Amino acid sequence: MKKIADKISEKSQFPIEVISSVPKIEITGNNTLYIENHKGIKSLTSEQVIIKFEKALFIAEGEKISILEINKEYVYLTGFFHSFIFDKILR
Repeated sequence: MKKIADKISEKSQFPIEVISSVPKIEITGNNTLYIENHKGIKSLTSEQVIIKFEKALFIAEGEKISILEINKEYVYLTGFFHSFIFDKILR
């Protein structure tokens, strides 16, 4: 059974991440990371960033990690990334 957001996305031809809070993560090379629909940053060091989503955490590890831009809709990060983990939050 399709969710309401899926049906609206299909009929309106808008991407699902525009209509709902589904995370959108774009990785370009190993040095830029663009994340939409986040719920904030849980932790940030120069070696690791943990981004909160509605039902998951996204963990990126690397070197010289820093925020280029952040607002309530997206986070844009730079650094030399070498690993990514998408971890479901257990409730």
